[in-house]
Amino acid sequence: VTSDLEGNVSWTGTAATSVLPGLTGPRVAVTSDAGSAPTASLTLAPNGTAVWSVTAEAEEAQLAAFVYANVAKQFTKTHLNPGLAFLEQQLSVTVNEAGNCNAYSTGNDIHFFPRDQQCENTGLLADVVYHEFGHSLHANSLVRGAGQFDSALSEGLADFLAASITGDHGMGRGFFFTNEALRDIDPANREARWPNDKSTDPHATGEIIGGALWDMRKALITKLGNTAGVAQTLKLYYAVM
Repeated sequence: VTSDLEGNVSWTGTAATSVLPGLTGPRVAVTSDAGSAPTASLTLAPNGTAVWSVTAEAEEAQLAAFVYANVAKQFTKTHLNPGLAFLEQQLSVTVNEAGNCNAYSTGNDIHFFPRDQQCENTGLLADVVYHEFGHSLHANSLVRGAGQFDSALSEGLADFLAASITGDHGMGRGFFFTNEALRDIDPANREARWPNDKSTDPHATGEIIGGALWDMRKALITKLGNTAGVAQTLKLYYAVM
């Protein structure tokens, strides 16, 4: 069976059943370049719950990335473009890939690196998964013949997607094993502006559009209230994408 987005499953009969969970579904499929795929046999009573828990980093990254990628897809389907064909395709997510301190999108599938002494396993960081999904969303949302992919713009759009899902303008907390944000699109006492803050690093240049979008979000929330303000922000944000 396939669970719903909250993890609910159903079966016939009134007895407890054995659940063998996996990380392949219609929306997301996770593979790992290191360690084995996590397995479990869970006993699930009628109207009860069962928790799939692992402790090894390589296995934990697989579970976490599966959940976060599904969250990103559902957020996009609910708030941005429910009719986008890309969202109905199975997203390939690779974790524990050789490398460190990074993650990337090919424009379709997304990839994450394991932990080292400097950086956390990026598959464990929710907003890093949301960010990389944002690149794939951008690539699959372009109006062909009218727009083209720009890396700096995509970095800012991907940061804003992560911030929109978490509600936190600080992206990538935990990347260096601290609560400090990897990038902040609403830093105190500073505004990234064009062309003053244009950089050879597209992540830094992307903070300009990311910060502008977050400022717009704050202004629209003040004017329209939280629910309507966020909805209008996301409408304009996706129009930019």
